[in-house]
Amino acid sequence: MHMVLNELNKLSFVIAPIFYKILLMSLTASCIGAIIILIRQLADKKISPFWKYIFWMLVLITLMIPYRPQSDFALLNKLPAIESISYRQQYDQIKHEAKIVNQIENPTAPEQQAIKNLKMQAQSLYWKSFVFDVALPLTWFFGMVIALIFLVISRIHLFYQIKIHRKEEDKYDLLLDKCKNK
Repeated sequence: MHMVLNELNKLSFVIAPIFYKILLMSLTASCIGAIIILIRQLADKKISPFWKYIFWMLVLITLMIPYRPQSDFALLNKLPAIESISYRQQYDQIKHEAKIVNQIENPTAPEQQAIKNLKMQAQSLYWKSFVFDVALPLTWFFGMVIALIFLVISRIHLFYQIKIHRKEEDKYDLLLDKCKNK
């Protein structure tokens, strides 16, 4: 069990940057989509269908291309860098400091308070790291895998249903051909 948890932990740190990059791309596309909807609400009759398609192509391109140009006017530049969210290094550093401080024999009152603060900070960073570096990326990944499996099964089921119904169509095709020849 411990080995499985270690492997999931390693997997989550590989997946986390991908997850946050896709999250950033989705937020960017959502902002562009909201602006497009606002423009269409205000001036829908004045915009030709060609430009409406161009606007929605921007959303599609934003979802497909991970690069976004930097600008002082961009809304998402005001947020902290989403794709670099990680508390793991901070947690490891605090944990190492707490380990060193715990080795002090007969700590004084200020040292005891510092040890207590480090432990509280380590626990807080542990949960932040667990949520942002492990739980969210793994939940996204396994949700994506389940959705992909469902999609493949649905596709196989659809092809099977088409194959079954084609056999019935062949019977009607022969009848139709006979009627046509008569």
